[in-house]
Amino acid sequence: MARIKSKKYVGVYLNKLANGDISYSISYKDLNDKKVWVTIGKKSNGIIETYAQNKRAEYINLIKIGEDPLAHKKKRKITTLDSLAQIYFEDKADENKTNTRQKGKYDLHIKPLLGDTDILSLTKEDIVKLQKTLKSKGKAPKTVNGIITLLRAIINHSIKEKGLKIVNPCAGIKLLKEDDKRERYLTMEEVQELIKEVEALNTPALYHFVKLALLTGARLEGVLHIQKKDINLSGNSVTIHDLKSGGTLFRVEQ
Repeated sequence: MARIKSKKYVGVYLNKLANGDISYSISYKDLNDKKVWVTIGKKSNGIIETYAQNKRAEYINLIKIGEDPLAHKKKRKITTLDSLAQIYFEDKADENKTNTRQKGKYDLHIKPLLGDTDILSLTKEDIVKLQKTLKSKGKAPKTVNGIITLLRAIINHSIKEKGLKIVNPCAGIKLLKEDDKRERYLTMEEVQELIKEVEALNTPALYHFVKLALLTGARLEGVLHIQKKDINLSGNSVTIHDLKSGGTLFRVEQ
């Protein structure tokens, strides 16, 4: 049914519901002089005309002092971790040589778990959970620490450069103990056995990869990023690049 004006109070309306209940609503003009309708509640819930009138008076008084009485009901714009990451990588594009690599790390490890999280609701517990998840996937402590450090940097960037008013939830998070001690090197017999097994697979790409790794001592990414221009056939040498600094790591000659 249509709203019925209250016979007692201006701006108060009654709506008789099909079940016999009565719903009370009020109207007033907001800060932009626009008419607003607000449902106060039902008679079955203890709401009466006088209460609706008092609520209207309260709203009007707030408007007189420049406040929005419905501000608490309006949906706050959520700032996600993804939006902070986008800002970070865009700002660092020209100064960080490993920006693409770091973004890949974010997209692979952080985004799936925390990317759409409201930054205001992100907690230390969420960060610890991320640590545990990465560990359960077999990630080395150094790798996990690098991911947490990246997350801390992304949030700190918006705090320091964009005026984000929060305490970084990464603050106080303990990094994992790292143990980079090499257990041992392969013996010559083991190297020969490895080459023999790989050669038996009859996969040229894998064979050449293993040979390059053994001959250069380079890590996975170092070998994968070797380009044709890095190989000097006449000089029997190959150049390995340091992906972190962007410079040359070393040159191996045969």
